[in-house]
Amino acid sequence: MPKAFRDEARWDGVDFVSVDVGARNKSDQLIYDGYQYATKGERQLAELLSTLDIPFTPDVPFWLPKPDGKSRLFIPDFVFNRRSYLWYGRRRPLLIHGIEAKGKTRQGTFSERALENVRLLKEHRTITILLLSNSQIKHYFNKRRLPLKLCEPEPSE
Repeated sequence: MPKAFRDEARWDGVDFVSVDVGARNKSDQLIYDGYQYATKGERQLAELLSTLDIPFTPDVPFWLPKPDGKSRLFIPDFVFNRRSYLWYGRRRPLLIHGIEAKGKTRQGTFSERALENVRLLKEHRTITILLLSNSQIKHYFNKRRLPLKLCEPEPSE
């Protein structure tokens, strides 16, 4: 029997308004659908999500409480407007609510800060953001598809 996925994301207090992340002074080649993206990978991902009719809001801010009592601002690149999707790009499907485009370190991993941001958002709001490298984005962009499927809500009992 296939695993049932339950979306338990907490969206209270989240405004789906894009914030300026300083991409204004970048190249005009990074503009897609009137929005200025920070990197080529982000622009490609925006184009791909739009082509696949996956609604999203870019650069939605989340304040994350840290273990030391302070807070940190995390602004994922793409949040799927309170919807969850199943990502089939790994061995097992993963329920996700958005994507963060990131370069990898020289060791071939994501930065500690990126990993911590994703972990803290999941811990505090049960919102999962998938980290995708620029090379992964390029691969999916060239194939013109993403291994994503809308996660249908479970029927009410």
